[in-house]
Amino acid sequence: MIGEHIENRAIYLMQRLRPFLAEGPLTMFYIAGGALVGQPNDVDIFPCPYSAAPVFQAPVVSKTKNAITYDTEPWPVQVCSYTADTTRELVESFDYTHIQVGAKIRATSKVCSVLDVAYTPGFILAAVSGQTKFTGSEFPLSSLLRAGKYYKRELMTSRQYTANILTAVTAVIKRGFANWEDFKNQIDAIDLGLVADDLEGTQQELHELYYALHREE
Repeated sequence: MIGEHIENRAIYLMQRLRPFLAEGPLTMFYIAGGALVGQPNDVDIFPCPYSAAPVFQAPVVSKTKNAITYDTEPWPVQVCSYTADTTRELVESFDYTHIQVGAKIRATSKVCSVLDVAYTPGFILAAVSGQTKFTGSEFPLSSLLRAGKYYKRELMTSRQYTANILTAVTAVIKRGFANWEDFKNQIDAIDLGLVADDLEGTQQELHELYYALHREE
């Protein structure tokens, strides 16, 4: 029943967004994250290996190394550069349990179908409890910056928020930054493109953080 619900949700999202898909050959991609389970703020799309990333006929809101955000209706679409070999591998790489859900889509501008869906045990627990947990990430700084957003949405108790923050801070410190480009990639990581304005006026603090955690090569 869970898989059927996710599939139906993916079809619903694509019915609304398909008219914005540019004309072209059949493409395959993943829809993953919170848009599959609640009221979307945006829809995250990840290209499948060996398939061209979908292009939308809509104004580009932002473009970074990690994602292109389109001003589609009724929700913005964020086409991320990150990919994975399978839907399960993709969702297992996500940093918070409440977004560890995804569906693989095959589509053109006229038709689409859901090939498979995947979710983790952590996602089920988050859905039942209404709480989320940080599980690790290739982009721990991004995860740390988003923790406050999830806390405001009441996806964490104050105790869980503290635990998640401490875990994410530890991950950032252990990882460090190889160079300034590496640091910027962390800032531009998936799901931060739509809130880049929040970082304006923090250049001094960002540079101090970078130099404190820079790993000499």
